Amino acid sequence: MRGYARWLGSPAERSTMAHLAEAVRTGGPVFETVHGTPVWDYMRGNPASASVFDQGMTDISSQLTRSLVHGYDFGDTECLVDVGGGRGRLLSLVLAAHPHLRGVLYDRPEVVSRVDPALTREGVAERCRVESGSFLDSVPEGGDAYLLASVVHNWNDDDTVRVLTHCREAMAPGGRVLLAEVLVPDGPAPERTAKFMDLSMLVHCDGKQRTRAEFAAVAERSGLRLERVVPGAVASVVELVRA
Repeated sequence: MRGYARWLGSPAERSTMAHLAEAVRTGGPVFETVHGTPVWDYMRGNPASASVFDQGMTDISSQLTRSLVHGYDFGDTECLVDVGGGRGRLLSLVLAAHPHLRGVLYDRPEVVSRVDPALTREGVAERCRVESGSFLDSVPEGGDAYLLASVVHNWNDDDTVRVLTHCREAMAPGGRVLLAEVLVPDGPAPERTAKFMDLSMLVHCDGKQRTRAEFAAVAERSGLRLERVVPGAVASVVELVRA
């Protein structure tokens, strides 16, 4: 969790979260107001902050989604595409636990240029290739499953539909999309992690944590159907198939 702690303590993050009350009042992100540019443009223009952010997101995402490594059945999957997979820490864990799998790590060029050492270890590297690009434009073709772990919560519904549509168009026949996300309860039940994350997404980037019904809605708009939700220790796997 070291990288995540460093990000929480960084000036960029502290100055943004200081305006949480304004985001709640207005219902929109405040990052651009505070820093003069949207969050993703800021990251591209500030490599030092982006590096801290990327490592922090790698750390927290691997903690939140670790249960899917053994909790989700990849038995009938041959090629897993990790979309927005960062430096590949989660993908390396999945490949190590499932020796029959081949993987594709896909993220921005500046991110995948510094892959996690675990992804280069013997027994994993030869089953994985690395590709770079923007999932807002396209994703690698031919995967049996497209994993987006703590990715779509960063984006509003329209952009999420755009990404999911790319996955649907690229995946092999019978393929599926796996969203590893912390779900918000449908009712007023307490869920501190999901609701804190929901506020964080609001402040930074107009994203949000979603309920099962909200996932079903963006899936339908993308030509997909919510098949099931596989619960995890923190994050669950929302499985989508072609409608």
